[in-house]
Amino acid sequence: MRIAIVTAWYPNEKNPLYGVFIQNQARALSAHCEVFVLLLNWSLIPYTRERKEGKVTIIEKGDFYFPNASEQFLNFWASRYVRFFKGIHEKSAFDLVHCHDHYGTFVGDIIKTQLSIPYICTIHNSNIMNDKLVGWKKAYLPRILNNADRVISVGKKLANTLKSKYQISDVKVIPNYIDTDLFGIESTRNSDDFQFLFVGGLESHKGIVDLVKAFHKANIEDASLHIVGTGDLRNEIASYIQKNDLIEIIHLHGEVPNDKLPEIYNESHVYVSVSEYETFGVTVLEAMSCGLPVLFTASGGPDDLVKDFAGLEIKERTIQGIDNGLKEIKGKYGKYNGEKIREHVMNNYGSQKIIETLLNEYKLVLNAKA
Repeated sequence: MRIAIVTAWYPNEKNPLYGVFIQNQARALSAHCEVFVLLLNWSLIPYTRERKEGKVTIIEKGDFYFPNASEQFLNFWASRYVRFFKGIHEKSAFDLVHCHDHYGTFVGDIIKTQLSIPYICTIHNSNIMNDKLVGWKKAYLPRILNNADRVISVGKKLANTLKSKYQISDVKVIPNYIDTDLFGIESTRNSDDFQFLFVGGLESHKGIVDLVKAFHKANIEDASLHIVGTGDLRNEIASYIQKNDLIEIIHLHGEVPNDKLPEIYNESHVYVSVSEYETFGVTVLEAMSCGLPVLFTASGGPDDLVKDFAGLEIKERTIQGIDNGLKEIKGKYGKYNGEKIREHVMNNYGSQKIIETLLNEYKLVLNAKA
């Protein structure tokens, strides 16, 4: 079985965590089938590069296109992508296309129309879940989703939105893949420094500024807050830390490669997610796979992932609410069993379970076509 993955998200040198869940999924799938990731990159000078990531073949095409600011420009970008796809497909045919999110699905729709190759799409986008897509994007979604041979959502709330808002009758929920072998329990926690951890983009909907202010307000003895990631709010956060003399207890780590994250998780005691909205929660599962309890706000992703024995929900997404939550979970920390938390991840979101489910969907689609 030859699978082509079509995506606008994939890790690169500037952003090693950009779409890392797609990279991880591709690598796991490559143990069972031939996997090709096709990446169209903006370039004034055309080029084609091919490389291997384990058993996964990555083919990058540099081409000129306009930003996807209108459906006309999106069509232009997609036509370039399809031309790129055809050139590879003609040399050795693909059996199935797996498209990620609505831009990838837009390409898959054209490929199926022109070449009769079935496509599966996985939708991750929080703007779909929160009804924040611009009008012209909303207009094409029903067409490209209904033409897909299978629609997958990474979370239940997003799946319900696809069903109710876009009339997609059959949406399969398959969580994002995380490498539970990489993210394991190897505790190096320091009992003299209770570490809270946040990993993600430093963006307003992640609630990171409120988290910093709440941690400052909480003034928890022998505790520190570690922040991994970059984003538009980094300078604001750094300024707040400096102004309030918090350098010793709030640490900005910047971007950290995926293979280095387990070390940071295992140095921490509690993972914190205070987002306004999340379609899933990859970092929440990574933390839980390392045995960490999670302090979270109900945002569409973590509420499905974190059970009572694995963490604590913040009822009010305010500075005071977060402050109370930080204090409460530290006080209850001793009741959480890291092995039980990891077991929950393994049983429900483990590598083998996710890949088996996805391969079964591939086979169902291909058998239906035969």
